[in-house]
Order: sequence, then structure tokens, then C-alpha cells
Amino acid sequence: MFSIHAEKSLEIVMNNITNASEDVPTNVKDVQTDSSHDLINICEIKSRIRLHGNPLHVGLTGGIASGKSTVTDMFRENGAAIIDFDILARKVVEPNTKGFADIVNCFGSIILDKSGGLNRKALSRIIFQDSNKRKELERLLHPAIFESFCEEVKRIVEHNRIRRNCYRNEMPEQEQEQEQIVEQEQEYEKKWEEKQNIIIVSVIPLLIEMNLQKLFDKLIVVHLSSDIQLKRLMKRDCIDINQASNMVKSQMPIDDKIRHADFLVDNSGDLQNTCKQVDKIWNVLTKLSHGLNPTTPNNKNWNAFSR
Repeated sequence: MFSIHAEKSLEIVMNNITNASEDVPTNVKDVQTDSSHDLINICEIKSRIRLHGNPLHVGLTGGIASGKSTVTDMFRENGAAIIDFDILARKVVEPNTKGFADIVNCFGSIILDKSGGLNRKALSRIIFQDSNKRKELERLLHPAIFESFCEEVKRIVEHNRIRRNCYRNEMPEQEQEQEQIVEQEQEYEKKWEEKQNIIIVSVIPLLIEMNLQKLFDKLIVVHLSSDIQLKRLMKRDCIDINQASNMVKSQMPIDDKIRHADFLVDNSGDLQNTCKQVDKIWNVLTKLSHGLNPTTPNNKNWNAFSR
């Protein structure tokens, strides 16, 4: 039972939400709400991700079992580039990475499994027992995760630039007056602008807990009613209501997250309901990515489906 509690702590440190099926310890909330400002320079990261082109950066977060992955997939289908911080967190500790080497150098071979990979349970026990060790792990991993984030933004923008060049090369080659050529280039440029919509949606479960709001141009919070959240969590993790309640209580209250949101997605209903909300938000984001000023409600927290 202790090892599952400890593993929960490790996943929080590594910016993941696990499917642990035991009661969440009372100090998990303290673990997950530590600020990252002393580990990373928010202003520097914000500047770096805007060095390459000018994509619209959108942060997406929400509570446990709120349906963040479902909503993320819907934005992906609309054309958004997705950066999942859970994936980044896992990649930085893969064998033969600097993050992996740093952890081994810090904690020793005791945190390795028989295959030479990371033994998460062993590492969990260490950081769960010693808060200084946990902070040391954060010191090692958070900069690596955000370095990976910057590189991923650069990769997305570069890929988009290549697509743009390929698209422009599709212009027919034929002799014509310079004025016609300019008009044609402008037409292709307009078509490209209509088609590219560089919108990067970064999915970060602990975005607000880590005070990362200022990294993004817009923030989306996925939420749902508490009773539905508990039912989905119980079904997803095969746990009872007491365990599910403890997991929800260990997190920042959803109302606190909602206060930071530019857009809300209420995922209490069916997929069609959620999809309608995502489509409305996407239409607004698309206009914003073109430098337009779409008409939205005056209140900051906009529930798309309410309009």
C-alpha cells in the first residue's frame, strides 16, 4: 500500500496523474502545488517559444477524469498541434537521456530495475520519505521538461514552415506579367493563411498549480459535475467511491482553476455536446491566430456551449 502511495507522489512530481487505486495520502496536495518559479524562468521560456514564428499558444488543463484527453483529441482533429506534458515528462527520463543520467547520478543504481531502466517504485519510496529528495528530483526534471517543450515548439513551427514552402511551390510556372504574378502570390498567400492556423495546444494537468498561466495566450479548463467525475474516475480506475473522493480532494478545487480560464469546456454530457463546445472555441482561436478580434462574451470565463 505504501509503494502505491509513493508512486502517486512520483507521478505528481513528474507532472503526471496516475491511476493509483489506493487512498491518496493527505500530503499529496502539498506535493503537487509547489511552484516551479524557482526551477524555471517563466519569462525566459515564454520568450523562447515565441522566437520561432508566431503561433497561438493555448494551455489546456482540468481536474482528474475530466476528459482532458478526449477534448485534446478533438482539438487535434480540428488541426491543432498538440504538446502533451505527460509525454514530455516520460521522455526526459528514458534510458540514454540526460535526465535519466542525472537521476542515476543523484540517486544511485538503487533506482534502476533489472533491465537498466528506471524503477519508478524504488524512486517513489525515496522521494516520498524525503521532501528534500523530491525537490532534488524536481530540480533535475522540470528544466529538462521545459527544454523539451521549447524544442517541440521549434519543431512544430519548422515543420509548418516546410509545409508552407511546399505549398508555395505548387504555384504554376508560366510566363505572365509581373502584376499577375504578384496577384497570384497574394492569392496563394491568403489561401495558405486560411489553411495553416498555427495553434499549439499544450496539455498540462498541473498547469495552474505550477503557475504556468503566463506562458500561454489563452487557457482552456475542462470540467464536469462532481458526481459524474467520481463515477468516471471509479470506472476508469476500478476503485470505490471513498478512494475516488480522496483522489479528487487531493487536487486543487476545480473552481480555483476555472477562475483562470479564458474558455471552459463542460464535459458532463455526451461526446456530441463536448464536440460542439470545442468547435466553437476552435473558431475563436482560429480568428485569434489570424490577428482578428472575434466577438466573445465580456466575462472572461466563457463556456462555449452556453452561447
